[in-house]
Amino acid sequence: MTRKSLYVPVLRSHQAELKAARELGADVRLITAPLIEVSRATARKLRDDSPQNVAKAVQELTGACGPGELYLDLGTLMDREDFEAIGCEVQRRLLALHSEAQLILRLRDLSRPSRLRGLEELLRRHGAGFRVTPADYVESALSNTRAHLRRLGLEVANVDLIVDCQFLDEGQAMEGTASKLEADYNWRSITYIGGSFPPDLSDLQKNDQHELPRTEWRCFSREQRSRVRITRYGDYTIQHPFQPDPPPQSLPSGSIRYASDSYWVVMRGEKLDNPTGPGHQQYIAQAQLLCERPEFCGPQFSAGDTYIDSMARQTRRTGTPSTWLQAGINHHLTFAARQIASVLAAQG
Repeated sequence: MTRKSLYVPVLRSHQAELKAARELGADVRLITAPLIEVSRATARKLRDDSPQNVAKAVQELTGACGPGELYLDLGTLMDREDFEAIGCEVQRRLLALHSEAQLILRLRDLSRPSRLRGLEELLRRHGAGFRVTPADYVESALSNTRAHLRRLGLEVANVDLIVDCQFLDEGQAMEGTASKLEADYNWRSITYIGGSFPPDLSDLQKNDQHELPRTEWRCFSREQRSRVRITRYGDYTIQHPFQPDPPPQSLPSGSIRYASDSYWVVMRGEKLDNPTGPGHQQYIAQAQLLCERPEFCGPQFSAGDTYIDSMARQTRRTGTPSTWLQAGINHHLTFAARQIASVLAAQG
């Protein structure tokens, strides 16, 4: 399978993320391969379900993103005793639908191939994504990657290396963090993923506008200038790489998160349940202020921008934390995908 995608965002199996992906424009979806993680919250809800019902839920996750390339990380389900049966049913459903979904393999999965029985045909047809994180770099099993892949019927040339740097600090490198894997194997493609959005907004001044650096994009684009081969970019959109799962039950502050060239604009309000505060009404004022800023891309840019613009033009509806997260993620996905496409096109 030849890679058409340039952008690999990590999305958890929560409503806001999936709806944001579902509303992507066709041009953006064509170059985007969402990496869908079955979240711990989703796995907990499915804990007592049959393999058939679990597989149906997984199929719905892939369908939520529409047709096109995507990755599926089933890590939270793989310790179930009935995972082989789940895998068989997932494979049957995805192949019947001609889905382009590819499985994400982790280092620990390679050393226990029996867990992946039932998914062998899906791996053979589509290949896979091998996702490594900093914790894997010290594991001796990493040196046996090629042999582990062959036990699963996979050649390196049919596997995408996904270097997940997780949380990135300013000045930290993405390329070279898994140097031996990057240099010594002929992968189908290489993707660098990172995130730098804070875990929450508590350190930001309330009722103010802020600009937070998109450290992962700054790093990737800086390194891209000297790369010989084309590499793909990925991020955690407008969420922290280790976002609590499930999210806290308390209401957050009213806020809008909006991606721009090298930073996020954050309209930070105050707690939505503050008895003396403006509550959800603050979203309308924030949307109006955002639409006046030069970073605002206009209502035609994405579904998220359409939502922001429409909310700024009225006073009756306020939206919810989920709908504003959805709008912010949809804008971010659209912006980042077009950004990486523009950079690679300029490099020829």
